[in-house]
Amino acid sequence: METLEDEKMENKKINLTLLLNKRELFHRLTEYINVVDILYQNTISDKISAPFLYLIRHSIEIGLKSTILYLCEKSDSNSMCTEEKLHGHELLRLYNCFNQHWQNIIKKYDLKNQGETLKDIIKDTNKYHKELKELIDFFDKYDEESTLFRYGNSNLIEIDKKYSFLESEYCGTVALIDVDKFIEKYKNSMLVFKHLEDALSDFFEYYEQKKNF
Repeated sequence: METLEDEKMENKKINLTLLLNKRELFHRLTEYINVVDILYQNTISDKISAPFLYLIRHSIEIGLKSTILYLCEKSDSNSMCTEEKLHGHELLRLYNCFNQHWQNIIKKYDLKNQGETLKDIIKDTNKYHKELKELIDFFDKYDEESTLFRYGNSNLIEIDKKYSFLESEYCGTVALIDVDKFIEKYKNSMLVFKHLEDALSDFFEYYEQKKNF
């Protein structure tokens, strides 16, 4: 299996034709996750802190939008079920929509009573939801419109120390992100997007076959 180290950019060229004509949010999500991992593994974080955090925030946004569009096909809700309705960068709004579709699917297909595999999917998804929600709350508090880590901020911001990945120095006057804890939470959060569709696809195939039998 090839690793990111093996996947060098061939001849230092980018296939612009493919890039401009392939619109798949999940593919974009995978690319952003890869970039975050490369930067985390190979760069001193405080030298790239703003773009690094922006990439993490944006990958969460893409993951939410991609998963909403997938879950829309199975949910009874029409909330934000087109790309046009998904415009905007408010993570909390997207998260609430995503969670609404997911809870509707659990209820509609009675997933809690469909065997141990589905129970495990629900259990794991709920576990990673907590990780995802903490990151979303953090970004929603300090960068609601996805502008701060791109353009900076001219106003003094008081930082809430409630987040599990924050620590303090100099008698609490300086807040620091523990990057290892932050990335661990980020990677766990991405599992919601990376594996939810794969985990549900077999069940939905079985459900459709059973319904049409």
